[in-house]
Amino acid sequence: STASRVSYFASLARLLFELEPLGQDVFRSVLLPSDSQMWQGTKRAIFGGQVAAQCLSAAYRTVPQDRFCHSLHSYFIAAGDKTKPVEFRVRRVRDGPFYSSRSIEGVQDDRAIFTMIASFSLPEGDVVHINHPMPKVPPAESLDVIGFLTAAAKNEELSSELRSNAQSQLDMYSRLSLEIQPTDPLVYYRVRPADEPKVHMWLRARDAPPPEPADASSVGTAAASGSSPAMSPTAVRQSHVLTTYMADMGILRGGLVSDLSLQAAFVTSLDHSVYFHEPLLPHEFVLYEAHCLFGGRGRTTNKGNMWRRDGALVATVFQEGLVRLVSQPPSAI
Repeated sequence: STASRVSYFASLARLLFELEPLGQDVFRSVLLPSDSQMWQGTKRAIFGGQVAAQCLSAAYRTVPQDRFCHSLHSYFIAAGDKTKPVEFRVRRVRDGPFYSSRSIEGVQDDRAIFTMIASFSLPEGDVVHINHPMPKVPPAESLDVIGFLTAAAKNEELSSELRSNAQSQLDMYSRLSLEIQPTDPLVYYRVRPADEPKVHMWLRARDAPPPEPADASSVGTAAASGSSPAMSPTAVRQSHVLTTYMADMGILRGGLVSDLSLQAAFVTSLDHSVYFHEPLLPHEFVLYEAHCLFGGRGRTTNKGNMWRRDGALVATVFQEGLVRLVSQPPSAI
């Protein structure tokens, strides 16, 4: 229903933007009510993109209002428990005349599960203007992933493994705060092999409102908003937090779609780097391209490009993934 979908965005915003201050530069994530159906990860483990986004959210609370994140680099150290809050400890590494650096640690039960270093800067004008072009793909409105998965789950011609995977994806989508539309579901869900180790998907926050517009008194906001409609400093910051969350969705998929004989038993992210170029508009689709550049030695190296519908490059993402096959050791790092 529309009411439940609206509450999903409210829940996502609460998770990512509303941290509880515990003391000097220490914050704690809020837990959603126990009856919340929103997807936050598999089994007990927290979705990595959620922790990364919360980490950036915590860092932003310690940075001057006129500085915006341009890049972050982070490592997933241990699986987080989604039934417990995460404490974020921020260290103010440097505040220079134009740039600020922050180091952040995500902690549960006094054990580090995540670490990030993020850099923030005052907005500056263009010196060189280059924008990697967006590929031509079917528009989001022409795609129907729910219809595809519903049909696949009932298709007796598909293997039982593919059918059960389709059903589990359907169950997850019904609880997901993002709308995801893969441009080629047959490749994305490994029904047929990809020509190259790459996938494309449209992403947006479900039923998100348009971002808060810029106030006339907002210093530097037009520059921070880039070529998008002028957004308030808070809206630009929230777009970066949301981009960080979205960027962990499907990024490892490219390494799994070209060889269908590969049966992965355990796939997890080892790190997460995001370079922010232009803010996204949460209520509009962005196109996300996930391309595996290398696979070997038990790991894949993946690059993500994210574009707004107007062709502006929102972010460049890099992530290394751990991939273990059915025949290999169990799911532990």
